[in-house]
Amino acid sequence: MLSRHFIATFGLCLLVQSAAAAAPASVDWRRFGVVTPVKNQGQCGSDWAFAATGAVEGIGAITTGKLYNLSEQQLIDCSRLYHNEGCNGGSAIDAFKFVMSRGLASQYGYLYTARDGACKQAPTVVRITGQGEVAKSVDALKEAVARQPIAAMVDSRNWVTYKGGIFSDCGTDLDHAVLIIGYTSDYWIVKNSWGTQWGNSGYIYLKMGNTCGIGEMASYPTD
Repeated sequence: MLSRHFIATFGLCLLVQSAAAAAPASVDWRRFGVVTPVKNQGQCGSDWAFAATGAVEGIGAITTGKLYNLSEQQLIDCSRLYHNEGCNGGSAIDAFKFVMSRGLASQYGYLYTARDGACKQAPTVVRITGQGEVAKSVDALKEAVARQPIAAMVDSRNWVTYKGGIFSDCGTDLDHAVLIIGYTSDYWIVKNSWGTQWGNSGYIYLKMGNTCGIGEMASYPTD
């Protein structure tokens, strides 16, 4: 694990560079120990919760140097007052509002069951101070990802057969939430929540641009 000072300094350097000029040519937050292993949502429509926890995990690790594996199940069970519907869907933005108000437990403190359940008490390990939305442009999305992992909605209808390579066979009818953890000049690096047997060990590389509508609805937490 990288030191808190190194991670925080690296993130600050990217922020300054992004604000002063163009975003860096490439970013991969996995290299800096701020991305948890790929998870599997199972038969629950909880992709929104996985995108949200991934984004909170990322900013928390960048700012504190400590990476927590956070609880999607707590969001599923407890964030209905914030307009989420558990296994029937929700949004990362509304999940962030819950974490701002209530905090979030670790995955080990509130285990994932892949089904709706009653809200339970669990020790809080992280909190966030706010949330925001990324402007609808590729440049803005790059600058945001250069600062931290970003939750985004995409059109995933043709993803089921993806095995690897750079993917672009999709429209812009948003139906699925994912986590953008980096990019190159050619593609976005996207962490999905369908387990490691799918795609490129759980990841998909989307052609650079607004492929699958990735730039239409992107959001982030602030620590």
